[in-house]
Amino acid sequence: MTLEECAPAHTAKPAPYLQRYASHFEPIRRNVTSLFEMGIYEGGSMLMWRDYFEHATIAGLDINKVSVPDTTGRIRTYQGKQQDVALLNRIGQECAPDGFDVIIDDCSHIGVLTKTSFWPLFDHRLKPGGIYVIEDWGTGYWDTWPDGRRFKRRPDRIMQFWRRNWGRRIFPSHQFGLPGFIKQLVDECALGDITRDGKSATTYRSEHCGISRLDVYQGQVFVLKALC
Repeated sequence: MTLEECAPAHTAKPAPYLQRYASHFEPIRRNVTSLFEMGIYEGGSMLMWRDYFEHATIAGLDINKVSVPDTTGRIRTYQGKQQDVALLNRIGQECAPDGFDVIIDDCSHIGVLTKTSFWPLFDHRLKPGGIYVIEDWGTGYWDTWPDGRRFKRRPDRIMQFWRRNWGRRIFPSHQFGLPGFIKQLVDECALGDITRDGKSATTYRSEHCGISRLDVYQGQVFVLKALC
């Protein structure tokens, strides 16, 4: 079955999301033995991933208790918060002691919480060559979101100040929230070119596999972990 065929009865993920997932996951589908998703709502995506990755253990986390009807025994759900690193480690030890092939964050969509769970999971619970997906990062551009902010042009007096002192316009870009964190991941991709005190910044993360590729789409970011 294709991912689109697995999805309709189980999940409300948008069609563009499913198409991108299929594009990234189909080449590795037969090799995936473990997947972890944070923010599973009523558990529909757990059933979709179970049907798509036919030999994988599927772990899910949500702030609410979720019960998923599953006769295969391959689905395991946990209740808790994504910033609970101790819980994340326990889930990894119980469901994928050798590491997850795929990790999906469809949880809070808040920058500081996403970052809190990302690095422990990416560094210690994602296999080299694995894929980490962050969903719905565009919430950072909503005024109604806790750490969101709608795009607004700078007042003319500020633009005049910039032009007067530097002779160029500055795009009013997010530095915080979820878009800000995504931009930090872009910086991570450049570590081989960033220098500090004459030394490559890669030395600061030499003990872990870094990011080999970052694919950014509207609503989704795919982070591919290097093979080391």
